[in-house]
Amino acid sequence: NYCSSEALDILVAYNIELFASHGGLATHAGVYVDQVNAGASSPYPGPCRNPGRQDFATAADGQLEYLKRLQRTFRDQWDLPLSGNPYRMTHYQDRHAVAPFDLYYNERGTPATNHVSDFGVIPPARVAVCLPASDEFNADYPQALQTAGIAMAQGSWFGWFARAQPSH
Repeated sequence: NYCSSEALDILVAYNIELFASHGGLATHAGVYVDQVNAGASSPYPGPCRNPGRQDFATAADGQLEYLKRLQRTFRDQWDLPLSGNPYRMTHYQDRHAVAPFDLYYNERGTPATNHVSDFGVIPPARVAVCLPASDEFNADYPQALQTAGIAMAQGSWFGWFARAQPSH
């Protein structure tokens, strides 16, 4: 529920508790950060219509506020960076100016989406280009080397999700 300020406080508190319970080593934002964009792939495209408290006009507005609150908590209170993993970098660029992450993981991870031209205003040094996260794109070592080369040429980071399975 991204329509209520109270619900956002609960989500942030959950992240703080989770972070502390893992010895300050892990947290989970609990949100796909590029779903703030209205569209067919977003489960939150319209106005807030839940019967409870509504502090935001749309769930996307509430979701943006949630990201900002997480950033204030981790950056301002604990001086820690915060990362996010948009499914596609280009979908987050409008929010980058108001809720930037310290590091972005490009979850889509294809040769086209790993290229700096897909990042928009997001600096390539803040992006970790990745092998595909989908099982349909099981990556091999030549593809891993190609992706690492893209990262090196544009000054990005390199990595992959566990499902990429570069050893297959």
